Amino acid sequence: MNDAKRKNIFIGVLALTLAAVGYVGFSRSADDGTGIVLGERVKGSEDAAIEIVEFSDFQCPACRAYYPIVKRLVDEYPNDIRVVYKHFPLRRIHPNAELAARAAEAAGMQGKFWEMHDKLFEEQDKWKDASEARKVFVEYASSLGLDTEKFEKDITSREVREKVQRDVAEGKKIGVGYTPYFVVNGNRIDNPRGYEAFKQLVDSLLEEAAAAPDATASSSVKIQIDNGTE
Repeated sequence: MNDAKRKNIFIGVLALTLAAVGYVGFSRSADDGTGIVLGERVKGSEDAAIEIVEFSDFQCPACRAYYPIVKRLVDEYPNDIRVVYKHFPLRRIHPNAELAARAAEAAGMQGKFWEMHDKLFEEQDKWKDASEARKVFVEYASSLGLDTEKFEKDITSREVREKVQRDVAEGKKIGVGYTPYFVVNGNRIDNPRGYEAFKQLVDSLLEEAAAAPDATASSSVKIQIDNGTE
C-alpha cells in the first residue's frame, strides 16, 4: 500500500471517529469503577473532578424539575463537572417516555442529542400525554434542523432501541428503581433538595479534591445506597 492510500485511510477513520463522538464532546465506553459504563451522552470537562451520572426519564416530572438544576451546575462549574446521561424510562407509568428516549437518541444520530434532551424537558407538558407523541417529536426534529426522514427511521431502528435498553439494563443492575437517580463520583446520593443543596455537595467534593488531589473526592460525603421506589 502506498503512502497516499495510507493517508486516505487514516483520514477516513479519523473522520468517522470524530463524527461518532462529536455531539457529546467526548465518549467513554469504559467502566468508571462503579459498574457504570460512561457511554456516549457526556458533557462537561473530561478532566472534571466531579462526575454526575443521572438515570432519567423524559416524561418524569421530578426529572423535569432537576433538569435546570443540573444544567445550571454544568454552566457554573464548566471545568469541574461532567454529566453522564442515562435513559431509564418508567414505562409502566410514563407511556411516552420510551419513545422520548428514542427521540433523543435519534437526534443524537445527527449530532443533536443534547439539543433534543433540553427540548423534551422544556416542553414536557406539551407531549407527555399526547396520543401521537411521535408527530410532536418529528416537529421538534425539524425545528432543530434535522433530516426528519432520517430521524423517523432512526427512532424505530434497532440500534436506537438497543441504546435505550442498554441503559435500562445497566440501571437495573446497580439498583435503579426510580428517577432521577444520581450517582456522584461513584456514590449513590439522596436527591438534593434544590440547587443550593446540590451546589453544597459539589463544593464539598471540590474541597476534598483540593485537599487530597491524588484521592477520589467522595469519602466524606458518601451517602447510603438505596433502591427506592417508583
